[in-house]
Amino acid sequence: RRRCGPALARLAVATDADAGALAGDHVVTGGAGGLGRAWAAHVARAAGANASLVLAGRRRPDRDLLDFAASLADETGAAVAAASGDCASRADAARLARPHVWHLAGVVGSASVAAVAWREFDDVCRPKVAGSLCLDAASRAGPSATFVMFSSVYGVMASRDLCHYAAANAFQDGFARCRRAAGAPATAVAWGTWAGAGMAHRFGAAFEARVLATGLRFVPLDAGLAVLAALARGPAANAAVLPADWALYGARRAAARLPPRAVARGLVAAAAPAPEPRLLPRSFQSAPELRKMLQPDTAFARDVGRCATPAQGLEYVSGRVRGALRELTGDEGDWDGAAPLATLGVTSLHACLLYTSPSPRDKRQSRM
Repeated sequence: RRRCGPALARLAVATDADAGALAGDHVVTGGAGGLGRAWAAHVARAAGANASLVLAGRRRPDRDLLDFAASLADETGAAVAAASGDCASRADAARLARPHVWHLAGVVGSASVAAVAWREFDDVCRPKVAGSLCLDAASRAGPSATFVMFSSVYGVMASRDLCHYAAANAFQDGFARCRRAAGAPATAVAWGTWAGAGMAHRFGAAFEARVLATGLRFVPLDAGLAVLAALARGPAANAAVLPADWALYGARRAAARLPPRAVARGLVAAAAPAPEPRLLPRSFQSAPELRKMLQPDTAFARDVGRCATPAQGLEYVSGRVRGALRELTGDEGDWDGAAPLATLGVTSLHACLLYTSPSPRDKRQSRM
């Protein structure tokens, strides 16, 4: 059986400024956020008095947003306004629609497939799914020059902890192709994590460290906006902006005895060869040797027995298991002790090693 799916390949993009391409009437959904404001400023500075922009958000514009719009208009000569409206409402989308649509609105949430509730799933998907559909219907009622959706790389490469956010972005990727097939302009740009901006950035330093540990890198704001302007006038319905150390990404996946995600295998193969996985020593040649390795760790059991109370014993075991999971998978994040192992990227071999000893690294080294 063959599986069909996207694949990443390098795309050369000319990022030289073209003020004429950004002239006209624009609406920026999610315009009250940091990325929305940054893109509005990019358009206004490029097109000047030849551009008019509406920064749209679900909430009534506050004083800070109104001051930003007024300041940007004074600086650039562009007509800049802030407006309230829900892009997932057909009536609001029809009122907000402009020839140039930049759909940045979105909600991010953190949950696995097993843990997410339907209401949370709906809250995260609504602005990207219903919002894209309503803006599409509104744009077809008049001239449509640009229709760009801010998607995410999590829709392309998936995520254990952002399942609903990944699904919403995957919809936008597919919807861009549907609009193109119907003869309408459309581009979905799957962004990596922005440096100092964007929704994922709100998860804080621990999330940033976790991203960097995978080999992925952050999108610089100015460079990302220049790329966006080029992609919006380019021929591709789908593009991903994803700075990464692909050699490191491949190595971390290999260390966890996991292949690179199918979508990125070409880029990983073109990078430096990943180190050979060492979960099992190279010297193992037979089943008896493997069985010898998988004998229970009596020293660990003795240490647990020395704990004064059951609570101390549980804390000791939990700490050892979490440390072992970090070693086995290469994931330095915080592990949810209540989550099923199948949702944590743990393979059957990982489970065998955890069953026999929560110190797989020590066991491997002792038998090499």
